[in-house]
Amino acid sequence: MTEDLNARVRAAVDATHAAGTTMFCWRMPAGRGDLGSCEGAVDFGRGRLAMRSRFQIPSLAEPEMDSALDDPSRIGAEWTVENRSIVMDGTFYALQEPAGAEPTGTWEAARMGMEGLASTPIGMISWLRGVTSASPGPSPDVLRVRLDLRKALEMASEEDRPALRAALDAGRVGLTATEVTGEVELDPEGRVRRMWAMVPPGASPYLAVEAGQDSIELLLNDLGAPVEIPSPDETSRIAISDFMAVFEGQPQCGPALEDMWASSGSGSSSGSGS
Repeated sequence: MTEDLNARVRAAVDATHAAGTTMFCWRMPAGRGDLGSCEGAVDFGRGRLAMRSRFQIPSLAEPEMDSALDDPSRIGAEWTVENRSIVMDGTFYALQEPAGAEPTGTWEAARMGMEGLASTPIGMISWLRGVTSASPGPSPDVLRVRLDLRKALEMASEEDRPALRAALDAGRVGLTATEVTGEVELDPEGRVRRMWAMVPPGASPYLAVEAGQDSIELLLNDLGAPVEIPSPDETSRIAISDFMAVFEGQPQCGPALEDMWASSGSGSSSGSGS
């Protein structure tokens, strides 16, 4: 039975990619609200993605370190960083305000890495290929899983393996442990609807900030619906309006959407973070 369930989990990876496109939400719960959250859209067939992210940066633990911050208003306080990014042709781009005082209605696309989709929350889906055990969860569409990320690398296609390895080595989206436990929820077509993973202590510099371990969660919706991911022009600019159009009608992820997350599955993740 276990091997049958393992095969079901691996098949879900291919079924999800075969859907072609999806909108997604991702978050890292961390005790007091979300440490990070983002929403976005992906075109699997073309290897394109657009997402916007929000991260809560905790104050530094030591007062003498806090005093070293350039901005005195941040001393001893939590502050927020917001990012916008796209993936195009295997390259991850951060979108930034262009230099100069005059507004241009565009953002500059700065090259940040060559891990492609593997460097984004959507990359979590590929790690499901490394499932070593799967057991029934609290409902028929939910499975509890244990993942071996080294096995996932072995089972990845030759085309995908370099990007996945680079993302793992770089500690992208928290999955730097070699073994991860969690849950996966499948939709009626056998595609991934929700993925939740527990990151063990010391496994990632991005997680386990307040407690010994933390969880990360990915929710997919509107699989197969058309998405339009904007491309940088010849000057590496993207129109702000084109980027923001990706998110029209889509809910933002974060603490205010707890009901959406709770209704997406077993609810085990809502209390399983710190």
